[in-house]
Amino acid sequence: MKKLTKLRLINWHLFANETTDIDNITFLTGANGTGKSTIIDAMQIVLLGDTSGRNFNKAANDRTGRTLRGYLRGETGETDKGEVMCLRPGRFTSYIAMEFFDELDGCPFTLGIVFDSFEDESEEHHFFYLKSGFPTNNFTNSDLIDNVVRPLTYKEFAQYCRESLGEDGYLFFDSNLAYQQFVKVKFGNLPDKYFSLFKKAVSFSPITNISNFITEFVCDVDYKIDIEPMQKNIEQYKILELEAKNLKVKLESLENIKEAYSSFQKIKNDLKLSEYLTDRSEYESVKCELEQYQKNVTSHHSRLEEISVNLEEYLSDIEDFKRQKEQYLAQKVGSAGYSLSSTLSLQKEQVMGKISAINLTYQSLVTSLRQYCGTFGRGAENFYNRFRDLDLDFMTESDRRDMTAFLEDSADLAATGRAIEEAITDDSLTPEAVRNFQAEMNEYKQKALSLTRSC
Repeated sequence: MKKLTKLRLINWHLFANETTDIDNITFLTGANGTGKSTIIDAMQIVLLGDTSGRNFNKAANDRTGRTLRGYLRGETGETDKGEVMCLRPGRFTSYIAMEFFDELDGCPFTLGIVFDSFEDESEEHHFFYLKSGFPTNNFTNSDLIDNVVRPLTYKEFAQYCRESLGEDGYLFFDSNLAYQQFVKVKFGNLPDKYFSLFKKAVSFSPITNISNFITEFVCDVDYKIDIEPMQKNIEQYKILELEAKNLKVKLESLENIKEAYSSFQKIKNDLKLSEYLTDRSEYESVKCELEQYQKNVTSHHSRLEEISVNLEEYLSDIEDFKRQKEQYLAQKVGSAGYSLSSTLSLQKEQVMGKISAINLTYQSLVTSLRQYCGTFGRGAENFYNRFRDLDLDFMTESDRRDMTAFLEDSADLAATGRAIEEAITDDSLTPEAVRNFQAEMNEYKQKALSLTRSC
């Protein structure tokens, strides 16, 4: 018996470099588009020796739209202009290899195919047989150079086989037909119908004519076989099997219902006991609260009587206090101290009004003084900054002296203005400082007029 153990795909559609271990029983499952048909089509090529692609995608759909070129190039779709998009343009090499274990000989062997694809989109392929499992380099140049790992081309792979496996360790086949004849012999002298039977096993369409299928592929006889009794037995068995499954489901449902009912009864009894205990505890609690309320009512009645007696005494005291208040008020109005206090309060209100008026006047004067400081001080500073670097050679010596002195006065006046503004901010301004600033402004104004007449 020959048992498949490994499958290796290199540059085959979306599989760039993958090795899959095959167990005794392997299920190929997955969502649509995950590569199940891609793997089956790759296995078909090696097991059937057919590169035409006529049976591609039959495991998923009868209407195949896949081609050998599409698998090799990794076609993924078309652009808006109708151009085919692919993963592998240009030149590259692809491998499909299957490793088997011969339980009779106790040795592995490998069947596979290598494709060399070129820039003009043509390809060459060669089926091969290795008298061993997968090579240690896994069909790549990993053991030859320390560079980017890539698949070996056909010529490189053939040279590797000659050097590493010897003349009896490998075979390359000149045609698909020669490889098919080798496969039939290798797998135990299979009949020619093996290839068509394998294709039917892969196809998505079910086999409807069972009689012809058995006659053609199973019994290998020419006369017609009556399979109607067998079909009826199979149908009856299927019906009984379905009924048994239904009965099993019903029995499981009844068991579940029984368990659910038992659980329900237990929960119901527990709920009743819980409700009784809750009601009993609430009853005892309410009973204790009622007794306490009755005690509180008796105590409150006694307290209420005491409060009523005290209230009458307090009302009598309030009347006495009111009479005493009226007497003290009459004495206060008639006293000299009360009249003096009223006069002083009136005078205090008048003085506070005058102080408020003075504060308003002061704030107005401070605002005006700040404006004067800003106007004269910044004007003098601007004059100084504009004319301090001016060349005065065009003026007479007397005028130059006057201009120089006036620039110094401008700087002094600007500094005085800033000092006045700081004193206003710090609330440290003195009348003397204001008078000095006023005198300095008048003197500066006279000098400015004199300088204007001379210029």
